[in-house]
Amino acid sequence: MATDLSDQGLMITIENDVSFDPGSAEVNQAGIEIASEISKLLYTDPPHEVIISGHTDDIPMNNAEFGSNWELSVMRAVNFMTLILDNNELDPTKFSAMGYGEYKPIVPNTSAENRTMNRRVEVLILPNFDIGEHIQ
Repeated sequence: MATDLSDQGLMITIENDVSFDPGSAEVNQAGIEIASEISKLLYTDPPHEVIISGHTDDIPMNNAEFGSNWELSVMRAVNFMTLILDNNELDPTKFSAMGYGEYKPIVPNTSAENRTMNRRVEVLILPNFDIGEHIQ
């Protein structure tokens, strides 16, 4: 897991190898524990908008459940978000899920190691103010 503060907000990146089995959108036990811990961090007053996005590598996906990497990435984001929202202190109206398939890699898909890095779920916590005014 990694974090990055940008002009968009705080991004938490979780590698899919930690949270999903290959070709599956079902969150595994390690991912369930990560979602539970992240959900505790997301409770704030006032609440923040949160965008959860799923990403895949460029290996074509076509199994009985998913016809494309788009579908797989969306369902991974939705399933991860659903686990986070098990925390009843969070406001579900502040959450959204997005799937990017293989189209927003963080590194080129040129090796098995790079493909692993590109298979991820990201949790973007949007600020309640303009970050540019507060970062010096």
